[in-house]
Amino acid sequence: MIEFFSSDIGNGKRVEEVILILELIDKKECSVEKLREIVEEKYNHEISDDTIKSLYKNLNFEFITEKSNKKILTVREIYDFNIVKLEGERFIIEDEFLSFLEDEQFKFYLMDILEYSILEYERNYKEKDFYDGFVLYEKYSRKDILRILNWDKNEVGVNVGGYKVNLEKGNCPIFINYHKAEDISETTKYDDGFIDTKTFKWMSKSKRTLESPDVKAIRKGDLRLPLFIRKNDKDIEFYYIGDLSATEDKFIQTTMPAKNNKEVSVVHVTFTIEQKVEEKMYRYIMEA
Repeated sequence: MIEFFSSDIGNGKRVEEVILILELIDKKECSVEKLREIVEEKYNHEISDDTIKSLYKNLNFEFITEKSNKKILTVREIYDFNIVKLEGERFIIEDEFLSFLEDEQFKFYLMDILEYSILEYERNYKEKDFYDGFVLYEKYSRKDILRILNWDKNEVGVNVGGYKVNLEKGNCPIFINYHKAEDISETTKYDDGFIDTKTFKWMSKSKRTLESPDVKAIRKGDLRLPLFIRKNDKDIEFYYIGDLSATEDKFIQTTMPAKNNKEVSVVHVTFTIEQKVEEKMYRYIMEA
């Protein structure tokens, strides 16, 4: 449990879980209203209802998944962790977790993780650069990105690829390896990149048309499209660059090379970056 708290809750990428569990350790319960008040007072941003549900899932390790007996299961399913319950508008600490806290060594290490997490979050937090969970130009793992976007479960990287639409959560994170390896397949050599500090060219997955479900969902214009870039696939984490938007006329169906000198359909989009990219970050990413 200490390991999971360290890697998946107390890593300084989202602070709400940490504030909540500290309140629960201190007072045994915490209302949703009280949690919202603390976060708004300290960081001046609101917690959505979706985030409340996400906090509950993540604190009980229902978001994190692992392979067990050849199946992908949540950590809670594997280890039967019970940390908090949510009754109406109140979070309440579980008796099982209270019994763990009676172990002085466990509590010492847990408190150390939680206190470090707040220090790390506040070291990187900039209110003017904070956009609904993410700080511009801070680094996030794919797992942390999906957690902050309130996805119900972590997804295997290959199932997400360069992007994945989540209609229920109303978002579609876009992941870019900016400098691509030479030996990747033709149908993954996407022509993605900055046109300038306000414009980004992007290609859908191969074998997509303007009528493909994922493309249609993006074209509709009501999904959040946060852009995350890493320089190459040797990096584990991605920089949050900003959110994207595009008008209908910026979606163009075209083709790209495939095996055996064939062509496959793909959709090219010219996005506007809603937050103009800082020149220093722009140059850093562009340099090979």
